[in-house]
Amino acid sequence: SNDDRPRRSRTMTPAPLPSAPPGSAGRLLAASAVALPCLVLFAPFFLRGEIPLNADWLNANFAPWRLESSPGPPANRELDDPALMQYPLRETAMRQIRDGTLPLWNPDMLAGMPLAADGFALPFTPFLPVYLLLPGPEAHAVTLILQMLLAGAFMYLYLAGRGCSRPAAVLGAWVFMMNGSFIRWLEFHAQMGALLWLPLAFYGADRIAEGRRRLGGTAFALAHAGSILAGNLQFVLYFTFAALVYAAWTLAPGAGRPARRAAAALGAALIGAAVGIALAGI
Repeated sequence: SNDDRPRRSRTMTPAPLPSAPPGSAGRLLAASAVALPCLVLFAPFFLRGEIPLNADWLNANFAPWRLESSPGPPANRELDDPALMQYPLRETAMRQIRDGTLPLWNPDMLAGMPLAADGFALPFTPFLPVYLLLPGPEAHAVTLILQMLLAGAFMYLYLAGRGCSRPAAVLGAWVFMMNGSFIRWLEFHAQMGALLWLPLAFYGADRIAEGRRRLGGTAFALAHAGSILAGNLQFVLYFTFAALVYAAWTLAPGAGRPARRAAAALGAALIGAAVGIALAGI
């Protein structure tokens, strides 16, 4: 009879949930791993609100702070520039910007001094929004954190582009972002600010060598502009020398790269550097 026939179930099978793109979990894990040393280093800021600035130098040597308490000697007797010069200069520039004034002149030192081109005030730093959104001390700390995170991210990007495995790229990012120069000059924000862009410049040169000149030239230009706007001139010169030497070595004529193609690639790198310098000069 008809009742003996197997009946089709009318239950609707739920559609499968969309899966994450291939490799997205690995990329997220790698990004978290790259950030880990920075989060550990700045744990006193995240947990207790401590600012990575040598204010103990002021407490130990200057009134009224020295008179209001009985401070001991500073943790580093020679580390005075960040608290005495660099932080005040940058805060002066940012205060003028917050007041709607172009920071061209600092009237607070002797008879006054130029401010816009000062190698430590750096009023047009790429991290300017941080100073517009946060008070000075917190902005100083967050800028150092962002600089270190960008250093690690750019090195990871460069090493991954060279074909390194994710663990190898993460390890390379750790080594770069926690290198002795960055840690030694941590409170001197302009030093790390100049050199953190170096892996991005290397990445750009590699992409130009692959024939992806638009992407590579853009990365090369942004790296030069960022270094100039965020760094001290001495360290900017180190950055420029290293970036151009790497580009010349990567793009030079050789096996599989005829002279005409190499010349075009080197031209793209030089144009990228010139555009970056021009962007920083606007």
